[in-house]
Amino acid sequence: MHQTQNPYNIRELKKEEYPLLKEYLYMSVYVPKGEEPFHLSIIYEPGIALYRDKFGELPNDYALCATIDNQVVGICWVRIIDGYGSIDKDTPEFAISIKSEYRGKGIGESLMQAMLKLLKSKGYKRASLSVQKENYAAKLYFKLGFEVYEDRENDYILVYNF
Repeated sequence: MHQTQNPYNIRELKKEEYPLLKEYLYMSVYVPKGEEPFHLSIIYEPGIALYRDKFGELPNDYALCATIDNQVVGICWVRIIDGYGSIDKDTPEFAISIKSEYRGKGIGESLMQAMLKLLKSKGYKRASLSVQKENYAAKLYFKLGFEVYEDRENDYILVYNF
């Protein structure tokens, strides 16, 4: 019986690859169906820039990536920041983005599972994230075991308890 292997590899994002967070942060900004994408300058707005500014300098910065043929195709990273999905000063908040042509192939789910495993090994009690209610990724987060922490008008803050 032949076992199929994932066409991608998951590993820690290397320090020299941290500049990729700029591109992946932009890709992570949810654009509602039928809307025009935001201008690239959105990643410099203070509430969004804090997801990548000086990444690696905080003790709770962790990033994993998925690669295909040694090319990064997805990144999942966490920080303890005062972001859209923050719940307290002890809980890392997720950010994740997969290049559009690689979505729907299980890469995001694998990255999230790997990050949850890493955070659990580091002794965190929970992790959080913010997701627009109409974002298709919300289904994945619920499937992985995230629960509604706060139900806001257009989005949820979700929490995963270890």
